[in-house]
Amino acid sequence: MKTRFDLTPFVEKGGLGGARKVFGGELGSLVKELNEVLSA
Repeated sequence: MKTRFDLTPFVEKGGLGGARKVFGGELGSLVKELNEVLSA
């Protein structure tokens, strides 16, 4: 399954694996919160 993390510029910074390294277990809740705030 393709995600936004597979697209530029995310893939250039490590993609989903890189995001998981940086944000760990908080990644899911962070993405959910960002989506809620940005879509409001």
